[in-house]
Amino acid sequence: MAQIGSNSWGRGIYFDTGVKKIYIPRGYTYIISLEVNPEVACIWNDDVNNGFDGMPNGTGNDNDNTSLRKSSDRSLVANKWQRVWFSYTPRTDVLYDIFDASSNWGIITTDAKSPIKFKIRNVKGEFGTVPTDWTPAPEDVDNKIDTAQKSADNANSSVNALNKIATKSYSFGGANGKAQWVRLGTLTSAGDASVVVITLQTGNGFNGTESQNSQAEIIIKDGWQDKASTTAAFGASVTRQNTKDLLVSVRATASNVCEVWTYLPWLYWNGNYTISGIYSGWNPNFTKQDTKPTNGVEQSLAYRTTAEDAYTLASGLKKDVDISSEFVKTYNDWAFKWKTATMVDGAEVGTYQKYITLESGNILLGHSNSKNKLKITNDSIQFKGTSDTAITPDSDATAWITGKVFHINSGEIESSLKFGKVLMKPTKNGIQIGNKAEFGERVRIGYPLSSNMQYTYSDCPLVVGSNTNTIGDYPWFAVDDGYAFVRNGIITPGDFIIKFGEYTLDRPNGGKFSGTLRPYYRADDVINMEFYVNGYVTSNKQEVIFHIPLSRPIMSTPVSISSINGLTIRQNGKYIYNSTASKPIKPASYTAAVIGGRNGLNVRAKMGIDSNGFTDTDIKNIVNNDTCAIMASIKITF
Repeated sequence: MAQIGSNSWGRGIYFDTGVKKIYIPRGYTYIISLEVNPEVACIWNDDVNNGFDGMPNGTGNDNDNTSLRKSSDRSLVANKWQRVWFSYTPRTDVLYDIFDASSNWGIITTDAKSPIKFKIRNVKGEFGTVPTDWTPAPEDVDNKIDTAQKSADNANSSVNALNKIATKSYSFGGANGKAQWVRLGTLTSAGDASVVVITLQTGNGFNGTESQNSQAEIIIKDGWQDKASTTAAFGASVTRQNTKDLLVSVRATASNVCEVWTYLPWLYWNGNYTISGIYSGWNPNFTKQDTKPTNGVEQSLAYRTTAEDAYTLASGLKKDVDISSEFVKTYNDWAFKWKTATMVDGAEVGTYQKYITLESGNILLGHSNSKNKLKITNDSIQFKGTSDTAITPDSDATAWITGKVFHINSGEIESSLKFGKVLMKPTKNGIQIGNKAEFGERVRIGYPLSSNMQYTYSDCPLVVGSNTNTIGDYPWFAVDDGYAFVRNGIITPGDFIIKFGEYTLDRPNGGKFSGTLRPYYRADDVINMEFYVNGYVTSNKQEVIFHIPLSRPIMSTPVSISSINGLTIRQNGKYIYNSTASKPIKPASYTAAVIGGRNGLNVRAKMGIDSNGFTDTDIKNIVNNDTCAIMASIKITF
């Protein structure tokens, strides 16, 4: 009976879940439906209430996506059974699943003249988008089974069969353009030896091809333990159809509770699954993540497949094509187990469980304890290793890797070979002459075909080489239109010389080529320099010191310096020592010391203030032990 009162929510019933919460996972819609027969025409309403575990005080009871709430027509006719329903959907932008917190349904009696009597029946809560016809709850079936067991001991077999009928279906989705790990739910077993079967239908999106249809059957059995533990609490096996990369991880959080995860290897996926068997509870707390889960303890799990699907023997090896094998997931790694098979020639296939490892869809070849492995991924083949120990390869080996070093006896590079940023490529016409190497279209290194003839090619402007025609012990040099570096007196046409080292060479039309280009400074070398540099006033304003960096090493000592125009010096925005931009000052003397790996000079210029007749004002403008800017015009003699 709905009492008279001013209440927009209505007077009626609320749905008390008791001590067992009804969780609504993200991605699902929860529908509450019932049949109502009122004695007068009236209007009904609902009040949705929900929460989540760990909810802070003051959060409120509307934690679903309120914009997605729906309901049937809210008008009721008198003296007729009619089915009504309302639904709500969790938010997907949060990290928690909500549970129903006593939502209620009632008849609005604000304008009623007297209390309204009504009848209800067939109340049902379910996941879906539209309500379905009423069916008994699994708990009601269990109660009937219990009653049947107590009243008829001879019906045990029938009761057990009814137990296994409790099959539930769920759907899941939410692919966002990448493969992910998905938690299907959390299983609470019915005790030792109880078994559940999860049949999963999924696939590669819905693209209208066979790849969209994949299936996996997951069997989980609670194992006996003399002491409750999360280690070896369950055993699992997986049979896959049309999906070699789908993975499963069963992770125990208690001795009788485990989470069931699956890796869906496609960019776009969805699906549904059924769970059947004997179990105490199943919470479809769906979630997804990019990385493999780490919570709980991973349980032993086996994948069963055929040799043709899992491993291809080397070409030409005779084998029994009906051999069976299995991938086994242990606590720490994957293992690949063969059943021994007799080959046509009497050989046996060994056990490869320590040499083949599956890792996130990739294959590792090599002993599990070895640092050297071959890794095969979808888009690469990688040689992995850290050992630097030298090995003696097999006599017929053509290539091998030790640690990070690749060895090869001989080979041919068809298009190009790159060392860091150095790229070597054949010439466009593939010219090879004599004992010589060609690098691209610009450089050749080696001997010409004839030791007495100069060789040139218009497509190869630079050649490095030598021959045995000894005219004199001349170092290497180059000419422009001969396109050659040569040695020992090869005469080249043209009269422009790029000089390397010291040499003298007869010209074709008489005279000599000669020159000097040394990558260093030695005794008697002289250079005139103009440069800008920072300096430092010191020695009570008597000296200015500065550093001259040089591009070539200095191979002689001592080094002397003299003024050409001298020094123009500025400090704090003022010219000092009577120098100006147009009138440098020549110091009284210079001293120089070779430093910096012989690639620079430290210079001291003695200014001789007393002998230069500076005024008191000039001296006051100079700050001792402070920096200055210098424009220098000097001569350096080595």
